[in-house]
Amino acid sequence: MNRSDSDSKLLYQRAEELRKANKSSEAQQQYLDTIKYTQGRTEQRNQATIDRAGSAQTRLKVKLAAFLMIPVVLAGAAYATFRYIDNDFAEQQAQTDPKTFLFVEWLADRQTKQVLSNLVQANPDLSFDFSSSASALTPAELLASMTSSSMQERFRQQGLQEDDDTGGNNTEGDGSGAFQCSLEPAPQCNDMPTAGGARRNEIELIVNSYRAVLDNEKDCAKVETSIQAIGKEVKWRRSEIDIKSDLESVALRCFSRQENYEKAIEYSRKMQCSKDPSAINSSYWHLTANYHKSGDIEKARTMYSCFRESVSFIAKSSPEPWRVASGHRESGALAWLYFNDLDTAVSELEAARNALKKARDQSPVLRSVAAEVDLDLLETYVTANIDPKTFAALHNDINNSGLLTDGYKQIKDALAGIYYLQNNNNADAAIALGNVAERFKHLPEYICDWDWSGFQRGLSDSIKDPVARQKADQLVVATDCYVTQTSDERIAKVRDVLQWLKR
Repeated sequence: MNRSDSDSKLLYQRAEELRKANKSSEAQQQYLDTIKYTQGRTEQRNQATIDRAGSAQTRLKVKLAAFLMIPVVLAGAAYATFRYIDNDFAEQQAQTDPKTFLFVEWLADRQTKQVLSNLVQANPDLSFDFSSSASALTPAELLASMTSSSMQERFRQQGLQEDDDTGGNNTEGDGSGAFQCSLEPAPQCNDMPTAGGARRNEIELIVNSYRAVLDNEKDCAKVETSIQAIGKEVKWRRSEIDIKSDLESVALRCFSRQENYEKAIEYSRKMQCSKDPSAINSSYWHLTANYHKSGDIEKARTMYSCFRESVSFIAKSSPEPWRVASGHRESGALAWLYFNDLDTAVSELEAARNALKKARDQSPVLRSVAAEVDLDLLETYVTANIDPKTFAALHNDINNSGLLTDGYKQIKDALAGIYYLQNNNNADAAIALGNVAERFKHLPEYICDWDWSGFQRGLSDSIKDPVARQKADQLVVATDCYVTQTSDERIAKVRDVLQWLKR
């Protein structure tokens, strides 16, 4: 029993004792005191109960408020996540829009800085002096500025040391298992490297960087002189034959663009001396093209047969799906470009697509080849003026594939614009060509390495209307990277066609 209960009972007992002792007045007072004490304790207890109930209500309100805030917090987090994703998507969409290709400029700048940084770290003696006078340098002079005398001497000393360390037992590529076309004799290779020694990584690094310089040179004689100069400087080894061949391919492309077919054929033959099947395959591609352009059609057909033999050889020796598909794709392109053989082109492209479908691993290289195959097939559809349903199905697949780079999107839209133009679908033609014009503002040099010559020849048969044919030809010229013109001139040609569509 607690103290309060004891006090009230004690008071009551005293009152009872007083009453029994006939002390009525005192007993009455004691009874009154007991009642007052009991009443006070009751009020205290009531207040304590009220206070506890208030505290409980307060705690309940806090818990209820916290419980009610959870959905609000979750809703806020969901909304913030949505806004972040939406803003990120909008930013990416803006970046990939033809009107805002700033990310390409940023990427190019980053890549350039990374390349230079890697070169400097790997070769601290290199000198990159691209001052205002650098634009007046010849490629050979620029090479001299890139490789100081101390660096060249280090190359030579390292080469001698490697020869001593390895004792001449280096893997130098003896050409075993090389491809040889059944329709012609082995190539005459008079300038093959003869020096021994292992492959030098620093030479490969500098030559690969130097190729970018040569690719921007329009004077093919300077390119040829520069290649000869670097050969004297580095003294090619047998183990570096593929580096030498890659460098000579720059001269091959330059002479082909300048329509110097004799020189282009000469450098195509040089590529065969590497004994590399892929290089030989590429050589026969260029030989087919250049013999045809020079007017020797029969020789071109022989080179095309050799090319197809090399495709079969590579398919057996290196059966990677992307290699097989790439070979069939290029075979189909040659058949159409130079022999107007649409049936062979279609069958080769189908073989390429079948090889890609069988691939288990969708690698970046394989996806890149798939994009090229799709574009080639699209070109044949436009040239043959295939039915709209078939064209739309392929065009839709290409648009949704996610495989196209910005340059390939340019080609795709140019082809689509011409297809819609020749079928009087001016609205869709205007959309496609509008994209082409916008991209030219930002990506004028991303459309190279696409041969429009076969398609351009085919326009005379695929478009009967002479005015429409002239406009289509104008679009090809505007989109052809190898036709020298400014970006504004390209855009003007495309916009002229757009105005014609709105007539």
